[in-house]
Order: sequence, then structure tokens, then C-alpha cells
Amino acid sequence: HKEQKNIDISFMGAMNGLRKHFIETHNDLPIETFSNLSHEEMLSVHARSKIGINLSINENDPAKKTQMKQRMFEIPAANTLLLSEYHEDLEHFFDVNKEIITFKSNEEFSEKAKFLLSRPLIAGRITAAGHKRFLSEHESKVRLTKVLEQIQELK
Repeated sequence: HKEQKNIDISFMGAMNGLRKHFIETHNDLPIETFSNLSHEEMLSVHARSKIGINLSINENDPAKKTQMKQRMFEIPAANTLLLSEYHEDLEHFFDVNKEIITFKSNEEFSEKAKFLLSRPLIAGRITAAGHKRFLSEHESKVRLTKVLEQIQELK
């Protein structure tokens, strides 16, 4: 069943120093934060969100580099628009600006979040395209089928 989109922007995850600073920097945006949720609660929050944020910096990394996270797939899987901190090679998984939206700075995040919230038809098209891409290439049964095909080819 389809849940009502009653959360404008959601962020899900443990609130470390970098994330806390990011959220506080954007206190003019309707961002709701969630942590310590069950799997079912997490799926519900993603499904009820218009926009889901993915923050990619690994705070434990001394170089503070970005990393690929499962969140980049969970959000489009829920038919929610992914607004993700840019990570190198993300283009191999989604068409940036057509299926997901990325940002590289606080200013860029703020501009894009405000634009997307004020243009629901554009946001809806991106959301639908991201969800379609998830279903066609990233859903577990699709990926498992591809792995099994590759194993068969090796025999």
C-alpha cells in the first residue's frame, strides 16, 4: 500500500557531530530526523517522505571522504526522492539530476531542497524515475539474478 507523503524532508541515522552540524545549518528547512528505528519503521519513514537525505561522509575516516551507503538505494526503493551528498561514481547507479539529486555543499543542498519542495511536479518526475531505476536494476532479486547468470557463465 502507498503511504501518504506527510514528511517533507527526512534524515535517518545516528546523529554524529557532522550530521548534527548539517541539520542545524539547515534549520530553515522542514527536516525531520530519525534514529534507532526498527526496519519496519525505517521503511515507513522513507515511504512517507517527499525527500530523503543521504549524507555520505564517514566521520570515522581521518580524511572525511564520502562513501557509498545503502541509503542511496533504500530511499528510491521507497518511491522517495533521494537528495544525496555526492559520492564519486554514483553515476554508475543512478542518472544524476534525472533519477536522483546530489549536492556538494551546504549551499547547494539548501538551494536544491527548496527548489524541489516548491516544484512538486518536477520532484515527482525525478522520484518516479529513481524508483523505476531501482526496480529495474537494484532490487535484490534483479541483482541476485545477475549474479547467478554470471556464475553460470563461469562454468
